[in-house]
Parts: sequence; structure tokens; C-alpha cells
Amino acid sequence: AAGLFAKPMMAAYSASKFGLEAFIDSLRVELKPWNIKVSGIEPGKIKTEIYKKTFSIIKEQNDNRNKNEVELYKDLLDIAYYNVEHA
Repeated sequence: AAGLFAKPMMAAYSASKFGLEAFIDSLRVELKPWNIKVSGIEPGKIKTEIYKKTFSIIKEQNDNRNKNEVELYKDLLDIAYYNVEHA
């Protein structure tokens, strides 16, 4: 799903999935003249700990940031934390 819909605070992860989509699409066009078919599998939501691990690291890093840095992303992080806790 991250290759179809970008989520806030997960830019690098979403970019890697979008990149994989582009790579597959390019190969499909490049290899078509030789009748080589290229496809990708896009599984649905899979419960993993990626988001909990990511936000756990962010919370730890916030302890070492100054108040102004933390405030810049506070509202967005609060939403992201809520979504992780209620997924």
C-alpha cells in the first residue's frame, strides 16, 4: 500500500515502494519486444512492527532535541502515533 499512498512521516519508506513500482513499469515496457512479461505483487496490509519501531526511535530522538525542533512536527507526530497505536 505504501507504493500507492504516501503516509506522513514515512517518506523514505513510501519513496522506496513508489520506486519499485516505477522500476517494474519500466522493465515491463523495455522487455515487451522480447515477449518477456514483468509484474509485481502488491500485497495488502500486513501487520508488522515497522511503524512501532520507527516511532519508538523518533520518540527516543525527541528526548535529545530542543523544544523548537519537537514542536515543528508535534501535531503531525501525534496523528502518526495515534494511527500506529490504533492500527
